[in-house]
Amino acid sequence: MKAPTSFFIYLLMLLLHQNSFGQQAIKITANQVIEHYFEAVGGKEKAKQIKSISLEAIGMLKEHTIFLEKKLLLPNKSYATLHHKDHLISKNVYDGKKGKVFEAGEYRKLTKNELLELSGKRSIFPEFNYLDKATYIGIRDVNTVKCHLLKIGNTEVYYDLNSGLKVKGSSLRMKGTTKFTQHLYFENYVAIEGIKMPSKLTIEVGKRKIEFQIKKLLINQKVSTKDFK
Repeated sequence: MKAPTSFFIYLLMLLLHQNSFGQQAIKITANQVIEHYFEAVGGKEKAKQIKSISLEAIGMLKEHTIFLEKKLLLPNKSYATLHHKDHLISKNVYDGKKGKVFEAGEYRKLTKNELLELSGKRSIFPEFNYLDKATYIGIRDVNTVKCHLLKIGNTEVYYDLNSGLKVKGSSLRMKGTTKFTQHLYFENYVAIEGIKMPSKLTIEVGKRKIEFQIKKLLINQKVSTKDFK
């Protein structure tokens, strides 16, 4: 048998190198991660058809049952309330230009910085805004799940390496002069009218964690501009 040529040996070494380190050699872009996400939830065109979302969820806070109600309307209108029985805990409303917040027992108008932040956000599927704006950071673990990490401004978003679904979002927030990081986890995706949506949301700030089970979710139903007054 003839001895292997140096060219054959080179090819063999190249193949072995690609098999061992090919994953690192492949350059991943933020847009590829986002496109994979849209494929995972049901397709970009299907996502574009969703103009409004209304949901109701139940969670626990210090052994008390609390209720979350949230409404979103394109392009950037948002409404969210937290209440315990008949007691309003918090409320956030933004109509695309102005808004208000109920906290510590009283209402206040949104600050200039809060309005500026909200004006550039897309209320449903912010990934459409992430295209060509997100930066790919690398692969990170979220609990036991390997994820692609994207960074958009002061927000970090994690997408499952295999399924493509969004797993976690982390954002830097401010309350008065205090800065803090809020984490939002997306779990247990289910198909609703051909699009996958998380049925469990977990909010984590410091050591405090609230898990919400979504009990009702409507797409393109029962949401109007009047809800954001």
